[in-house]
Amino acid sequence: MVKVEKKFIAAFPGSFDPFHNGHLSTIISFLELHPEFFLYIIIGLNKEKQNTYAFSPEEKAFLVEKTIPEKYKKRIKIVLYSSIIADYLYEQNIQMFVKGIRNHQDFELESWTATVNSLFSGNPKTILIAQTDPQLINVSSDNLKNFTKWGLNAKYFASALTREALQLRLREQLLIGITGGMGTGKTTIAKKIQGLSEKNDDPKAIKIYHISLDELGKKIYSSDQTPRFLDIRKQVAKKFGADLLRKNTSVDTYKLGSIVFSASDKLEQLTEIILEPILYLLRKKLEETGKGIFIIEGANLVEQKLTFLFNENMILVKTDNATQAQRLKEKKFSEEQIKRRLKFQLSSENCLSAIKKMQKKEHYRLLIELDGTRNINENARELYKKLQDEYQKRANIIR
Repeated sequence: MVKVEKKFIAAFPGSFDPFHNGHLSTIISFLELHPEFFLYIIIGLNKEKQNTYAFSPEEKAFLVEKTIPEKYKKRIKIVLYSSIIADYLYEQNIQMFVKGIRNHQDFELESWTATVNSLFSGNPKTILIAQTDPQLINVSSDNLKNFTKWGLNAKYFASALTREALQLRLREQLLIGITGGMGTGKTTIAKKIQGLSEKNDDPKAIKIYHISLDELGKKIYSSDQTPRFLDIRKQVAKKFGADLLRKNTSVDTYKLGSIVFSASDKLEQLTEIILEPILYLLRKKLEETGKGIFIIEGANLVEQKLTFLFNENMILVKTDNATQAQRLKEKKFSEEQIKRRLKFQLSSENCLSAIKKMQKKEHYRLLIELDGTRNINENARELYKKLQDEYQKRANIIR
């Protein structure tokens, strides 16, 4: 970030372990309200707590710098400081602290802190910025870290880069979505990569796992007697027809497919019912497996707006419609079934465009395009090496 001379300067201090969207919202609100101000983001260096932090000071500064939108960067400077922050303000002739508040507890704490700070040399004042976005009311660094440890959705908590960094640091997991229409070859490629990983006995190599969301769905549609899954199957039968439920309580997925692929609204209705239990099973699978690179497959990840699950890291397998249709025919799909399924999927071009649009808002997202008609072994070997390199690069945080 460049140094810009400004008449008015304020300071926004914190441990920022890590920097989250609540912090970002406070910064943007202040800069928008006070266009004449320049802002120092001061990352406190508390040596007593350093061993409890997820990130080093330099890593924190990197995540902050990459999260700030370009339009504000010329009005911001990031500073690492190890002593009393009020003393730094005095030395730099900075007159004001900026603090964000989410609730009355924050207000009481920051009001008391403002009183104390005003007693230091230079009598610095404090401006409090209230959080008005309901999605950010409960956002904090501690909550973000806990959500990551528990595998919960932290989409609104932080940038994709920060969420990825936390997953790598706290869970040692890199999540990547693989998508493409039915019959593009994505399942074959993902399984091949997992096979290469299983055969590699190098202890330094990161294990790669393939998880299919469709396979997780099969557990829910099966005769599994887990009360929640049984209830889900009853909801499906109630919505799409009682005859879908077999005597053993499993769902006739052949009939269900014929129904939901007849109209887009029906497919959306099914997704609304089935998505939550599928994501629950995904969370449990990741928790049980532990460290690794996870290639998570779904035909409609983009259409269902699920790319956030993988922090916008995506592999797109592209194949022409004729090849897709031939492969589905080989799997015993009827001409009518093939026509319906191809109708309800995004074209490769539209899918790629949607992924790029989402990734444009973020930093250092992974996008790999594969030709599904190319030799599977060549695709798999190249992708295996690429993913190993990506894990190491991203685990280092700063790049």
